[in-house]
Amino acid sequence: MKPALLHQTRSEYKAFSLKTFRAHVYQEKRHQKELPMRVNRRNKKAQYKYEKEVKENVALWNTQNDDEDNEDDESVEVWEEYCHDDVSEDGDEEE
Repeated sequence: MKPALLHQTRSEYKAFSLKTFRAHVYQEKRHQKELPMRVNRRNKKAQYKYEKEVKENVALWNTQNDDEDNEDDESVEVWEEYCHDDVSEDGDEEE
């Protein structure tokens, strides 16, 4: 339906000039067409922002845990030496 015919259907529409009414009708049509594209663009931006934040958090976590990892490595080495001392060459435990 053309805006001019729609403008004549209700008295509420006649409160506005045909030029103004037509502009609003076309504006709403554009909005309905472009909305899916905007949602997609918004989601892509949000995904990019999320991935960037995750990478930053991983990098921060890695730098914070580097010192703890060194301590854990030392603990693992001590534990391996302890376990290795308990097992003889042929795999039987020492008594």
